[in-house]
Amino acid sequence: MKTILIALLALVVLVILQLGVFYLISGHPAPIKNQVIINRSQETVFDFIADMTNELKWNPDEQVMEKQSAGPVGLGTHFRAKWSLSPMLDVEITRYDRPHDVTFVNGGPLEVKPKSCIRPNFL
Repeated sequence: MKTILIALLALVVLVILQLGVFYLISGHPAPIKNQVIINRSQETVFDFIADMTNELKWNPDEQVMEKQSAGPVGLGTHFRAKWSLSPMLDVEITRYDRPHDVTFVNGGPLEVKPKSCIRPNFL
């Protein structure tokens, strides 16, 4: 177990170093990409992702996620958020193209811009 924890810690340190070197060399943050297939409609997936309060349902590191804006979720919606290792942050939806694309900006000391592109899966 100790060996596994040391290996995981080493992996995390290497990833952080790689991201830092990428930023220093390019002057831009390193993109991290992932893909998942979800057996639901584009609209259902988009609405679930765009409403960040849903993150409380699946992210054990999420401590606070509250919608701060009045009205339905959309462009300019603000959320108050805190993860286990973050300060309290203001997260804003900066792109909202239902049911295709949604982008958030967290406004924290380590700026993160998650972008979700929802596309139909044709197998």
